[in-house]
Amino acid sequence: MNNARPGTAYDVEGAPSGGRVETMRLRLAWLLVFRGVVVTVLVATVVVLKATSDEDIFARASLALYGIAGAAYLTILGGAGWMRVFGTRGLAVVGYVQLVSDAAIASALVLMTGGVESIFVFLYSLSVLNAAIVLERRGAIVIASSATLMYAAVWVVEALAGQGLVALLPQFATNAGSFFLVAVLGGYLTGQLTRTSERLKDTEASLAQLERLNAAVLGSLPSGVLSIDDRGRVVFINLAGNDILGGGTVGAEVGTWRPELVGVGADGVTDRFEITLVDGERRRVIGGNVAPLIGAAGAGRVIVFQDLTELRRLQQEVTRAEQLAALGRVSAGLAHEVRNPLAAMIGSLHLLRSDDSRIDSDNRRMLDIVWREAERLSRLVQDFLRYARPAPPHPTAVKLSALVDETAAAVRLGLKAAKVRTDAAIDVVARCDPDQLRQVLWNLVANADAVLAAAGRSDGVITIGARAEGGVARIDIDDNGPGVAEEIRGRLFEPFFTTRHDGSGLGLATSRQLLLQNGGSIALDVAPTGGARFTVRVPLERSSAPPPVLDP
Repeated sequence: MNNARPGTAYDVEGAPSGGRVETMRLRLAWLLVFRGVVVTVLVATVVVLKATSDEDIFARASLALYGIAGAAYLTILGGAGWMRVFGTRGLAVVGYVQLVSDAAIASALVLMTGGVESIFVFLYSLSVLNAAIVLERRGAIVIASSATLMYAAVWVVEALAGQGLVALLPQFATNAGSFFLVAVLGGYLTGQLTRTSERLKDTEASLAQLERLNAAVLGSLPSGVLSIDDRGRVVFINLAGNDILGGGTVGAEVGTWRPELVGVGADGVTDRFEITLVDGERRRVIGGNVAPLIGAAGAGRVIVFQDLTELRRLQQEVTRAEQLAALGRVSAGLAHEVRNPLAAMIGSLHLLRSDDSRIDSDNRRMLDIVWREAERLSRLVQDFLRYARPAPPHPTAVKLSALVDETAAAVRLGLKAAKVRTDAAIDVVARCDPDQLRQVLWNLVANADAVLAAAGRSDGVITIGARAEGGVARIDIDDNGPGVAEEIRGRLFEPFFTTRHDGSGLGLATSRQLLLQNGGSIALDVAPTGGARFTVRVPLERSSAPPPVLDP
């Protein structure tokens, strides 16, 4: 019973069409070619025999042989035309037509050349074998049955001619049995070959898929993967490895391309490594693991690595920050202890200065110097304590345009060389401590004014702009001064680092500390005017309801 769904094509063995139909089409095409070659050889043989022999048998048989050859050519052309027009549709029918016609041609040749005992009886077996190859076991059995019936007809015709049925029975039975034996064996072998071929194709497809997956996995890894054979040549390198190491190609000599890698894993031991690559003025730290690799091409090693340059830089920064934090704790305690006796000293100096009767002019001058330096030391201690132990922030919703305008108005009174302009968007509301943000802006404007004054710029301009950008509030403080030299940019926010003779080196460090407390940041860049640009970023107010805006 056929359980096939409507509209589903099946091949001659009852299996769904697809790969087997394509296989049948290919085998049928080769069958047509084979039949054409055999018929052509047969015709050529007849022509040669007729031309070289005076026997009447060739003259009488040539016409019949030409007819048989013509009929064979017609079936071949018909099958080829059908396949060209209809493709894979009806391939089994085309195959049966070709093979039955082969059996008919064999019957004609057998009848013409001796009947049951003709030397051309093997053509039946050839047709059955072709059927096993093209149509597999079922088709081979059908063609074997057809060949037996046709061979039986020849046997009957020959017996009627006076040979006798019984006399020809052994020969007939032997040949007919061989037809079915060829059908069974040929069908079995063809089935095995087909299944083996299908398994091979499945294995090749799985292997190709595995290779693609392997290539995709290695290509997608963020880490570099490099394989080196025992001769020091690159066997494989993925995209990440090519980017990290710079232009590696398969087959390249590692010693010529990257001599730093020659000794990595050369002793065949699995281990971690870390090396430094130097490309001109650029230095990079590369680290990872190396392990022996045994393959078909011989021993080698595989290296999995990453670019550790940024990690090592961050580790150095963390170490430096920890050292500074430890130093800061000690310094804060020391500054706290210094502040109390310093306050007593300043109080005593104040009392001495207020008694004019006991101090002459020279002592007063020296007393003023001590007073001034004590006051400066007191301010330095206060600034340091503000940096080391900043007050906790009290964030609220702050309208930046109002804060910027108020800060600019207050700072203008103390400027030496610059004018202050504001350019703040009126709808930007930040979430921060307004007093601490005001202190940051005051420090930055005062620092820019001092730089302009030191540069002798009488046309100095400082611009404070504010706007929303990328989910944060951004404030830019630009000046048209000389800018910041490249060699000191990395140290600009370090405590006690300053380029001014009267500076404490705590203004920018304190500003950075206050912004970090408020969830913000500060960065240095070049202003459009050519001077310095300090960019302050603080969080925006994200409340779904309109916030109670505090005008500072």
